[in-house]
Amino acid sequence: MTTTVERHPLFTHAFVEDPYPVYARLRDEEPVSRARSPHGFDMWTLSRYEDIKESLTDPRLSRDLRNAPAGVIEYTGGTDLLTNKNLLSVDPPDHTRMRKTVQATFTNRRVKEFEGWISELVDRLLDGMEGRSEVDLVHAFGVALPLTVLCRVMGIPNSDRLNFRRWMDGLVQSGAGGTSTDSLRESQRNLAEYCKSLITMKRADPGDDLMTVLVKALDEDDVLSEEEVVGITFHLLIAGHETTIGLLTSGLMLLLTHPEQRRLLENDPSLWPLAVDEAMRFESPLGVTLAVALEDVTYSGRTVPAGEVVAGLLQAGNRDPRRYRDADVFDVTRSDNPHLGFGAGIHRCVGALLSLAEARIALPAVFNRFPHMALTVEPEQLRWMPTPLFRQLQQLPVRLGE
Repeated sequence: MTTTVERHPLFTHAFVEDPYPVYARLRDEEPVSRARSPHGFDMWTLSRYEDIKESLTDPRLSRDLRNAPAGVIEYTGGTDLLTNKNLLSVDPPDHTRMRKTVQATFTNRRVKEFEGWISELVDRLLDGMEGRSEVDLVHAFGVALPLTVLCRVMGIPNSDRLNFRRWMDGLVQSGAGGTSTDSLRESQRNLAEYCKSLITMKRADPGDDLMTVLVKALDEDDVLSEEEVVGITFHLLIAGHETTIGLLTSGLMLLLTHPEQRRLLENDPSLWPLAVDEAMRFESPLGVTLAVALEDVTYSGRTVPAGEVVAGLLQAGNRDPRRYRDADVFDVTRSDNPHLGFGAGIHRCVGALLSLAEARIALPAVFNRFPHMALTVEPEQLRWMPTPLFRQLQQLPVRLGE
């Protein structure tokens, strides 16, 4: 059976609600499949683990927008937009220089230093839920925690959170073609102007935060340009924030719908790190990675021509039975778990350690505080964000007590 560009299932409503049957069919029948995005450009999707993993480290693929076809340029706004000069849109050596400046904030040692105040923040959020019979965990916890953590790490005033959350929603929803180009450009412009205002603020009032590090790299070390500081800030606000929301809320949902796995964690809390990784594999928040072939490349026997877009379907790879035993089973004891949830290679999520730390602190804290928590709707009634770019719940309504 051949999947044509016109009727590719990747952008349908049924796919959003349950993408995994589509992924299974693509892996078995068309592991390299040509698809037309709702934004008007074609891409070649990879659905098998080994192909996706290879593509993430393949030097024949480029992330640099200057190499992208016209349709991608038209959708993203091109290289002149400040928000597009970010870590996901450049190749080495520029990527190496830019990432080195950011990486020091997200080392294992530095993230360990954050854990104390992250735990305090989790407790405050849970205190705010006490006494309420029902809450939506997406908004009361899943969004609030990573947004507040990111503000503190980057040195952003908490009072600005609602504004850039609104702008980020516009960008994320554009992934399904659900917003107009004008709306997308407005969100990009607003975020760019906001990032520029942060640079001005940190010049006047530096602190122990990532924005101050970036401004120093701009003003004193001459390592970054102002455009790159704006792009990096934009990238961290989007990628770090949305990925962690997805991990937290999907992790909560999975344990609410798999009580036997929850009991394993109650009996053996040492399993929590494995459980977080398994949540990242089983419901990966990041759905698609995009790159451009610099030359003809072949995956699973099919050749993608030079100049065309390669789309790695991370969620499909993370459920590939060719790599994982019982791939469609959520198993918190799974130790052989080299998932692709944070990507791989030089473009692996720079904030992965921070995201994992938040989940490893937050998830057990929620269930320890509210041991009788349960969904107030049937699992099949839960709704997901209408885009293949992110796998993120729109709501997670729960009853906190018996």
